[in-house]
Amino acid sequence: MTILASTYVDCCGNTYDKPELMGFRLLESMAIGTPVLCSRVGAMPELVQNGETGHVFDSDSELAEYLGKVINGAWPIEGAAEESVRHVQRNFSLQAVGPKLADLYETTYEASRRRG
Repeated sequence: MTILASTYVDCCGNTYDKPELMGFRLLESMAIGTPVLCSRVGAMPELVQNGETGHVFDSDSELAEYLGKVINGAWPIEGAAEESVRHVQRNFSLQAVGPKLADLYETTYEASRRRG
């Protein structure tokens, strides 16, 4: 299991507008079949199928609740590892994202050529 508990406010009270832009550790973990727990920060909730490939938590008490489920064997559910791998392959692999990225590069290149 991977836990990524990023926050907008650190222990000294400093605020960060963008504490976790992408959450690559979540994708890397799910890609090898490791269920994840993450805080509702930045784009991280968009990466996780809440309840299937991981859980998104909003508070320390909610994180503690999920950890209790792990300790008691109630989570991750059967098949979570396989679903984590499938989720990353379907949505974030080079095969899934590559054509979109190539289109973006081509469009950007063509626009820059037209501008001179």
